[in-house]
Amino acid sequence: MGNILERRPGGLPRLSGLLALGLLCTTACEKVVNLDLKTSDSQLVIEGNLADDGHPCLVTLSRSANYTDTNTFQAVSGAVLTLADNAGGLETLRESATTPGQYAGATLLGVPGRTYTLRVETGGAAYVAASTLPAPVVPFAKLSTQLSPVGNSNIHRKRRYALGDFVDTDILTFQRGSQPHVYLLDTFRNAQVEPRRVHTVSSISAMVQLVQGGFGVATLPRL
Repeated sequence: MGNILERRPGGLPRLSGLLALGLLCTTACEKVVNLDLKTSDSQLVIEGNLADDGHPCLVTLSRSANYTDTNTFQAVSGAVLTLADNAGGLETLRESATTPGQYAGATLLGVPGRTYTLRVETGGAAYVAASTLPAPVVPFAKLSTQLSPVGNSNIHRKRRYALGDFVDTDILTFQRGSQPHVYLLDTFRNAQVEPRRVHTVSSISAMVQLVQGGFGVATLPRL
């Protein structure tokens, strides 16, 4: 390999062709990219909110803006908004005197299961949307765990097993202190049955592989 730095008689050092080519490739990677962001016509934006929280409907009207514009959205005033439900209720939303483009109801409140229809008239056009307020989510009163024993079919041939059948069996369950592990120990303790040994494994796939290999019985949770 030749010298990277060469000196010509009576002159300054010069870079060899190899180093010069490397510098050329490095500088050639820089390129200015100009994004051609399209502009679009301003669109009406309708943002409404109605819930079963005891507050009336609140709607905000504004105009969309282009990507290069500031995040200042023009409020839409002077619109006519009506809200109706499928129980016969009907009211006109009034624009706020202090916040342009914000319209609020007064009498219709959100009731789960009812369908509400909002009509907006502005700029010579009408916009209509309907939505049903969903029913409230019923919380769980209690969530309990049941364990399903899983064994090798070539070894465990019975269709039903009692806890006493596992006295001389290695039991596989989840990691120590987990809900399935605690539930398993409590179940054996309440039945006054003590298995030969309880092994804790953090992986379901590992339990299945051990059982398939003929080692013990896995206890998997079932909701």
